[in-house]
Amino acid sequence: MQMLRVHFCLLFLGWALTTSAQYRNMNWIFPRYQGLDFSQNPPNIIPNSKIYWAGGASSISSLSGTLLFYTDGDTIWNALHQPMLNGTGLLGSPTHSTISIPHPGNSMLYYIFTTDLYSLIDSSYGEMGYSIVDMNGDNGLGAVVLKNDTLEQENITDKIAATLNQDENSYWVMFHEIWNNIFRAYLLTPFGLQPTPVISSAGSIYWPGLDVGHGQIQFSVSGNILATSYGQQNILQMFHFDNSTGIVSDAIELTVPCAFSDCPRGLEFSKDGSKLYFTTSGLPTSSRLFQLDLSVWDSLTILNSTQLIDSIPLQSGIDVWGTLERAQDDRIYMQRSGVNYLGVINEPNNNGVTCNFVLDGLSIPQSAITLPNQLNSYHDDDVGIPETLQGSGLELYPNPTAEHLALQLPPQWAGKKLELQWHDAHGRLLKSNLLNYAPQVELEVQQFEKGMYLLSLYGDGELLGRESVVLH
Repeated sequence: MQMLRVHFCLLFLGWALTTSAQYRNMNWIFPRYQGLDFSQNPPNIIPNSKIYWAGGASSISSLSGTLLFYTDGDTIWNALHQPMLNGTGLLGSPTHSTISIPHPGNSMLYYIFTTDLYSLIDSSYGEMGYSIVDMNGDNGLGAVVLKNDTLEQENITDKIAATLNQDENSYWVMFHEIWNNIFRAYLLTPFGLQPTPVISSAGSIYWPGLDVGHGQIQFSVSGNILATSYGQQNILQMFHFDNSTGIVSDAIELTVPCAFSDCPRGLEFSKDGSKLYFTTSGLPTSSRLFQLDLSVWDSLTILNSTQLIDSIPLQSGIDVWGTLERAQDDRIYMQRSGVNYLGVINEPNNNGVTCNFVLDGLSIPQSAITLPNQLNSYHDDDVGIPETLQGSGLELYPNPTAEHLALQLPPQWAGKKLELQWHDAHGRLLKSNLLNYAPQVELEVQQFEKGMYLLSLYGDGELLGRESVVLH
């Protein structure tokens, strides 16, 4: 078997202000074999994508804006639009059922969070979990090294959102339970995912129904406001979110009248967080786009600020307005079922109709079923990933491995006190031991179970390198 050598790099101990982080959302891939490249204005169409029919989608790009991979929650495709190595059989389902997040402690690893499809037949609802992509795999095209690790086995809605924490060195990943009003916030840290969530009970109970999969959950760019829409219940809710503790509180609820189901659905914040936009669509009435002013956190004030931006009558379900998503260019794009256009809010920070909404704002090859679920924090913030400063010359191989690892240490580390730490995929410290310097150090790995681990090497208390290892 060919031996893969992985190079450690020196990692910056703080969190680098990298202007390239904003390019993580440069490429959108979404259903009906299409996507958008936001390196141009207006964005270019991306051909040859492989997602055809899916309610959920997520894509992510490199720091320079190059597409890395995308997923519909079931299959991951690499930048060549080929199924990623070990990248099939994930847990995705409708609407916002998947999201891709860079590992905050390793720039080559990515977490893909998913929820599976609920079942009305046996009244069982979503399992939630995650998979991990290592971009070192398959000659740089990426490979899934951990798949469908379960966080919760049932009663989870198919909506996921994420935001940076207060210190901008970790991510909160938010889920909502069904049959109750419980939010689950998981913290993804530089050492991995913390397995115990922060639990909050806030707002209305989320009851199941035919349209339970419709709606969105979104964070504001600053991460201090969370909004949810519950299709069949005609409820839109807003909450304060403490991005230092993960607590959801201070619910404000609006009831949105609709003649039938699927109302409200789409949600998105303006870049400055002062406005919240939402769509409604319900036969036999109309598709509508509204704006709320969040400048004053008071339910009556927010309700009275409601402005209808645009509406059209529905005809046999054609031109149903749904998902909203803010893009690289800070415009908000609106998904429309049945027509080959996206609506575009060109100036979302502006009040009322001065937000400059254009119904036929962008022509696309086919009508969109949904838009990709993205991290809003990346649209505005230039932080969140460690900066690689220089190569260290240290090598770790073979990887993957079943029996042993060989570490090659550069001579400049000969006089340092070396400590090696092993963390599992949940960020738990499993082992810490001192190493005697040698040009090559052999490590036994039989004591560990199969899976992915994060190795961190310290010299005189300073982080020298960090890399993932897959044991099989």
